[in-house]
Amino acid sequence: MVKDIGNKCIKCFEDTSFGSGRFVNRIIASDDDYDGYICPNCSLEEEEYFDEETDEFKYKEEEE
Repeated sequence: MVKDIGNKCIKCFEDTSFGSGRFVNRIIASDDDYDGYICPNCSLEEEEYFDEETDEFKYKEEEE
């Protein structure tokens, strides 16, 4: 069962509501346990994970 945690980040559980300093660039998100948002800081951590080069990415660069 997924629990709605409102304006909290589903990764770090910090408040992302207006005036918290994490409102801008928050992303609506959910996982197996929570519905809420991902704050900008946690979002950046995930981007770093997905920015790692893969063979497919290198292949697409070589085509251009």
